[in-house]
Amino acid sequence: MKYDIHLFEQLNEEYRSTPVSSFTWSTDSDSLFKRGRSMLARLSKMVSLEGMRVLDVGCGRGYLSAVLAGEHSCSVTGIDIEEREEWDSLRGSYPDLHYRVLDLSRDNPFEPASFDLIVSFVTWEHVIHPFTMLKQCNELLTPSGQMYLDVNPYRSPTGSHQVKDVFFPFPHLLFGDEVFVEYHTKHTGKPGEPARLNKLTYSHYREYFRVLGLEIEHEHLRKIPLDREFYDRFKDKLELYPVFDLELNGFAFLLRKGKGASLSSTRNRQQRGSTMIEDEVQAVRNSFSYRLGNMLVEAVAVPGRNTVMLPYRLLRLGILGLTEATRRHHLDDRS
Repeated sequence: MKYDIHLFEQLNEEYRSTPVSSFTWSTDSDSLFKRGRSMLARLSKMVSLEGMRVLDVGCGRGYLSAVLAGEHSCSVTGIDIEEREEWDSLRGSYPDLHYRVLDLSRDNPFEPASFDLIVSFVTWEHVIHPFTMLKQCNELLTPSGQMYLDVNPYRSPTGSHQVKDVFFPFPHLLFGDEVFVEYHTKHTGKPGEPARLNKLTYSHYREYFRVLGLEIEHEHLRKIPLDREFYDRFKDKLELYPVFDLELNGFAFLLRKGKGASLSSTRNRQQRGSTMIEDEVQAVRNSFSYRLGNMLVEAVAVPGRNTVMLPYRLLRLGILGLTEATRRHHLDDRS
């Protein structure tokens, strides 16, 4: 099958009336405030938000930050990699609301333990250095601080982040970036760009939390049942990924800063693993078959004394092997 713009257009027409996501949003201030409240609804049932020092990572237009400051009396700092025009009017309405242009994975101007709560909605999948960013956030939490991450992962049906224009599932797993550019150029007159996405999976996030000592207090998985007909139709591409990842359209974690030294524990486990590997290698080198093979190779590769001594060395190796086998036999009988 040729994964070109013609197939892309065909699939988009097939799914236009039944898009993989029917989510729509407006950009007026009332709608954005409402969306901010909706995004905080789940979190507010698990965490008392009142009066907390909050960092909003990937704050976007800044309305969720404003809801935290205006309706929950929080001291809020919203950060994003580019400034938004709404920031000026919002920060003027709430004295404890601040915005900064900042990539936390590259620059961390905050003191350690500056925040009681860090929140991030549909941002982490866009971060180029996600582990570094997570590590920085971990350091910014107070000893009992919490972090809430809501993620739309790369392998999900809507992981392309282009559901407003692309209606069929998994376009980013089927088509190269150049097809997206060609499609947008043809249909909008602008080349557009595929969303900048890292490819972390649910399992990657859980491993990062373990390494950093972040304890999972709650998690919520959002799934879209796999369209089996679509999957079978494009199995050559989609069977490269676990079905669990293909059905997982999003997930959210409430994390608490852990008390253990997880990085030290990880290093210790790595050292123990290295020791085990060294022991296994040494056991192989001590084995009868390895030593026999080594003698024969030496006799062929470096003739002379090695060739003359070969019968004696083989006899000695056989006696040692017989002695070792007899010793093991006696040990087995005694046990």
